[in-house]
Amino acid sequence: LPDKVAAAYDNAILTANKAGHIQDEALAYERGGVFFKRIGDELTASRYLARAQQLYAVWGAEAKADLLRTQYASLVTNARRRRSFQSFKKRRSSKNMIVHVSPGEGCHA
Repeated sequence: LPDKVAAAYDNAILTANKAGHIQDEALAYERGGVFFKRIGDELTASRYLARAQQLYAVWGAEAKADLLRTQYASLVTNARRRRSFQSFKKRRSSKNMIVHVSPGEGCHA
């Protein structure tokens, strides 16, 4: 079941990204992060939650970005230090920039 759920989150992320709906992509990353945290996969949870936090900030939802940064402080902080996050952040630094996410790239791999 976790693999099917992970695939559904990855599909939602990919679909939102392709459509240019940054808010929906952020929400999918957030809910996916909560799911992975709940099942004990903190590495994947941290990646998803950090990306959600970044996308909310790019979208302009600073209060939501701050809430995630506070609510999941250790997970978000650890993920933001990783090279993969720095690459993601660089590519997604502008809310007008749509970056197509490949299946498995930065999602649940």
